[in-house]
Amino acid sequence: MVAQFDGFLQALALRMCREAQRTVERDLESRTLRRALNCRIDPAPPGTAIVRLNVPHYWAIYYHDGRGPVRPRRGRFLVYFRSIEDDPRVNGTASPERFSQTKRLRLRPETFRRLVAQGKLLVRTSVGPAAGNPFFAGLTDFSNRVAKITEPALSTFVRGNLRAARVDRLRLSGEFVL
Repeated sequence: MVAQFDGFLQALALRMCREAQRTVERDLESRTLRRALNCRIDPAPPGTAIVRLNVPHYWAIYYHDGRGPVRPRRGRFLVYFRSIEDDPRVNGTASPERFSQTKRLRLRPETFRRLVAQGKLLVRTSVGPAAGNPFFAGLTDFSNRVAKITEPALSTFVRGNLRAARVDRLRLSGEFVL
């Protein structure tokens, strides 16, 4: 019965996480982050369930919270693409999730000049702060929706197990009838 209850808790927690995921996806403008958003079940002690709504990209926090001004660390200029579709480092692959997956931009001088002239490659000495896009803001009232998800599921689980327990009791009592 304990294992069955733990399975029920995990399924219920996952169901709530998926509902939260749908809510966040509606507010999330970044296609990359929307596709990466997932529910993850973590190990938990018996009688509990831990499910996390996860965004794996290291830069998601800057997208969500915003960031301050950015200046070059070692060089004199910041060089970046206006659109990720033009960035050859990504080249049709997924956007880097970990900072260690980022690659240094290496271009021939004529390619560099052409991309700057086309306005695809931007060269700046610094960039100002960026406002955040708080995509988790839609979850502020989510606790009000939890009861609507859990009460029917818990009621069904309890009724189903009571029925099973009654059937088991009937079988036990029927075995001893002379």
